[in-house]
Amino acid sequence: SVFDVLKRIPVTSSLSVSEDQNSGGGGGAAAVPLVAATPQQVRTALFNRALQLAKMGNSNGCLETLGVLRASLLISSRGDGNCISGAASVSIGGGTASKKNSAKSKKKKGSGSTTAGGAGEDASGKGSSVKSDDVPTAKPSSEMEVIAWNARADWLESELLRLSSQGSKPEKKHMDLVNRAIKTLDEAPKSHASDDASGVLPYTKSQILLHCATVDNPQSKPQPLINALESLPSEILSFPGIIVTLATLYGSCNDNSSTTKAEELFASLGDDISAKLALAEFRLAKGRYDDAVKV
Repeated sequence: SVFDVLKRIPVTSSLSVSEDQNSGGGGGAAAVPLVAATPQQVRTALFNRALQLAKMGNSNGCLETLGVLRASLLISSRGDGNCISGAASVSIGGGTASKKNSAKSKKKKGSGSTTAGGAGEDASGKGSSVKSDDVPTAKPSSEMEVIAWNARADWLESELLRLSSQGSKPEKKHMDLVNRAIKTLDEAPKSHASDDASGVLPYTKSQILLHCATVDNPQSKPQPLINALESLPSEILSFPGIIVTLATLYGSCNDNSSTTKAEELFASLGDDISAKLALAEFRLAKGRYDDAVKV
């Protein structure tokens, strides 16, 4: 299955399956290295692997993979001037997610090593070390995409913090990472105004905002979801799918003003067949059969 494949992806190209087992690896199965994969495929595979490890409760493996992902965002190709060159090793942590500098790699002068920001440390306070040449090359072509991927990594790391704090004294430390990611996404266009890939930022911000809305609203009450959808960037809020979802949520509030708002949102979709069908289905669901027929 795709989940088994994700578990068998070595964190770095040098790790065998046996070496990778401590990070939720292959368990004796054949390795699935990231050979001949495009940078986009490498980034996606690493993030999905980290996500799966988080769902499995393997926080060390998740953080280690996120550390490699963050380091890979800085490497465009081997021998390239933008590559992390001259570094003997990359320190990839595997434990607590409290001390992070996720956007950049920090290299100490004369130390001969590079630390992948945001990787953390293991339970003993020591990070594992791998050669920088083993970090996959996955640098995006745009700085905007680098910012977006780092924001996704921060979001996933915040989830580990949130889950680990459940049942204990409620603290919102995980929201520090979320707020930092959103702030970075908001400020990025100001410093990269000419970047053609700026459209990726509102998508990423929307992913984070919607996830936070569902986490904070386990009973799926309509009003908090409405507030979350209306807070999305304008580029996303104008999508037909968002408008239909928003209208449906307003319709579920069962009061006249909300129903009127839902009708207005459906009307904003235009007069094409799909828009009329959405309005007709809404009226049918409300038991307004005559009005549905008129559409």
